Amino acid sequence: MRIAFYSRRFPPDIGGMERFADDLTKWLAAQSHEVVVITTSTGQQEAGPIRVLRNVSMRQQIRAMRLAHAVHINGLSVRGILLSLMAGKRPVVTHQGHQGICPTGLSWSRTGPCTASGEKPGPCPNCPGRSLVGRIKVLIHRLAMRAARKNVFVSSYLEARVGGRNSTVIFNPVARSAFEAPETGGAEDRRIVFAGRLVEEKGATLLIDATALLSGASLDIIGDGPVRAELEKRSYERGLDGRVRFHGRMSLQQIKWLLSRGSVACVPTLCPEAFGYSAAESMAMGRAVAATPNGALAELLSEGRGFLAEASTAEALADALRQALESQQARDEAAAKSRTFATDHFRVEMLGPHYVECYKS
Repeated sequence: MRIAFYSRRFPPDIGGMERFADDLTKWLAAQSHEVVVITTSTGQQEAGPIRVLRNVSMRQQIRAMRLAHAVHINGLSVRGILLSLMAGKRPVVTHQGHQGICPTGLSWSRTGPCTASGEKPGPCPNCPGRSLVGRIKVLIHRLAMRAARKNVFVSSYLEARVGGRNSTVIFNPVARSAFEAPETGGAEDRRIVFAGRLVEEKGATLLIDATALLSGASLDIIGDGPVRAELEKRSYERGLDGRVRFHGRMSLQQIKWLLSRGSVACVPTLCPEAFGYSAAESMAMGRAVAATPNGALAELLSEGRGFLAEASTAEALADALRQALESQQARDEAAAKSRTFATDHFRVEMLGPHYVECYKS
């Protein structure tokens, strides 16, 4: 089968959408499907079975879609869907965010929890209920969703929140290397590890405040972003100088090694996670995870697969971390359950065939 895979972001760029695109297209190519990736991201032309068209003309993009048996759009992209329709194809669309109900895709703001859904707008000034531009954007997004052959949501949470016709749920795949046993690093007691972009909505500030409430706990922060300087200042102000270490960006192998030295991985996100790659990858690595109960995180870590805070506050997160840090047995049990769940639900070998069925439809 020939598949045109449209993704605005693609490796060597780094992020959740990029990881999804890389894992799925490589698996499809390994199954003898012909894959053509259409992307606006920059980088070198990849060698191998996947052909990558970077920043080519609209005519070339439409031609690649027209010659394909199926078109797959990674992330709700009005432009990608229009190009697919111009090529005579109704695409499969994977929803990686909240664009179907939110102009920003985050469904979050500093003003408080967002209550928007497929039926009603939320309280944010950017929301279609309060902004004409936002209203028009979301209306266009909803119309584009109706044109899709299949709307794939990366969690049951996201499907229920956004809604739409012809929908199904397929979790995102996690890289095979995450399931490989990490190099033993010598675990340190009461050590918390965070891996993610250093942006406000990912909640690293909340985690620093929670760590300050935990006697003797230390924190490793992996990643970089615009709020790093603020986080470093916050750590100093909370008296955590020497207990919080900033490592910057690291490879997956380096993250695995650092996680193996920690007691618990933490995902303190403030926004509702559409999927939650940080949690999923830690689960695949067999690490205990503590998290805020936002978006799909409650879905991934339910039934004893992790330690969920009762609310997105420093006190509640500290309580969840305390439960994990104070019981090796509880950590081991949660890690074992999460590893089994990840093996059953996050491997591309399990998820890829579901996409092939969507293409055949």
